[in-house]
Amino acid sequence: MSLMGVAIVTYNSHSDILVCLESLLTAEQSERLRIVIVDNASTDGTVSLIESWARGRTKARWPENCPIKANTTPKPVSISSSHRGRRQDRLTLVQAGQNGGFAAGTNLALRILRDDPDIDRFWILNPDSIIPPETPKALMGVTGEFGLMGGRVIYAETPSMIQSDGGKVDPRTGRTISLGLGQPLSTNSPELAELDFVNGANMVASPEFLRVAGPMPEDYFLYYEEVDWAQRRAHLPLTYCDRAAIFHTAGGSIGSPTLDRGPSLLSHHTKHRSRMIYMRRYHPNAVFLAYGYGLAKAIQVLLRQGPRHALAVLSGLFSCSPEFASNKVGPYATAVATAAKRP
Repeated sequence: MSLMGVAIVTYNSHSDILVCLESLLTAEQSERLRIVIVDNASTDGTVSLIESWARGRTKARWPENCPIKANTTPKPVSISSSHRGRRQDRLTLVQAGQNGGFAAGTNLALRILRDDPDIDRFWILNPDSIIPPETPKALMGVTGEFGLMGGRVIYAETPSMIQSDGGKVDPRTGRTISLGLGQPLSTNSPELAELDFVNGANMVASPEFLRVAGPMPEDYFLYYEEVDWAQRRAHLPLTYCDRAAIFHTAGGSIGSPTLDRGPSLLSHHTKHRSRMIYMRRYHPNAVFLAYGYGLAKAIQVLLRQGPRHALAVLSGLFSCSPEFASNKVGPYATAVATAAKRP
């Protein structure tokens, strides 16, 4: 029986991760899932919470307005803390020891999962996701060649509205466009020709893709990793499973924009830093246009959110240190600087 590996990277995910895990383990065909969680040095007790939950000592607190409910209460699960794990364990929890960014954590999880020859696809999933019961079965049921496969990402807070069906990239500026953003669930699935990348919150990679593309690029730290990764797929197609939706609570650890809140300082900084890395790598002839777009964005942000947020855009645009916001920025500044040194 083939299995699907699930790679989840946590960072201060205390408020979300248990609902994510319970929705996975109570889904249809959940016995075919092998889950590896890599914790990027959380400081909020995420690791101890997961360990307590796995032993049946702590219950998940499902939001009152949650769009779905667990069919059953999961039984205590076998949990491994080994970097290699054991094939009989449904859940492996690894402490990375440092916050190396989303890609670094994902790559560690994928290395562990690839040791299991029964796994024939790898699901990269955000910890602030809630999984409908039918989604894992739908993803495992897709046949045929693919490189990366996506599904619909729906706002958990507004479950009638799409957050993303995947995305396109403007090659002149590096600006990403989320297909379906803000549209009702009745909106048709995207045409495959429209897709430049699959949303990293709900993304399945094939073994062939991992062989061809290699590990997810780690120098971004956050944002654009999945955009870059999709560029490395060679002949392998992107595909979309219209029965594989997730509900996603946006803006958890770094403050990405939500329906009622603009980007945080760190989100502004990291996104524009990553956008310029991507442009220099894939569209070097358009770098000056990309800088111009960033300067225009800084002016827009200045008018909407004030000078500190505009400075965050500029510091990312020109790859300066993000030591401008608060004492919470320090660990991120160190981690981003470390990521920048990676090839």
